[in-house]
Amino acid sequence: MGRISVLLIGKIAELFISMLMGFFLVKTKVMKSSDSNALSMVALYLVTPCVILNAFQVKYSNSI
Repeated sequence: MGRISVLLIGKIAELFISMLMGFFLVKTKVMKSSDSNALSMVALYLVTPCVILNAFQVKYSNSI
């Protein structure tokens, strides 16, 4: 397996775990399904810009 395959499997596993956590939170009535709107807004306006900024944090070198 290549390095990219291992990274891809890891990211898919992370997404699957977060999906399962959301499912169990709703099933155990810790959260209501209507709360997903607020979580989506947090992800859209807070998490996504942080991920984008983090992606551009590279070490400067003369080749760049």
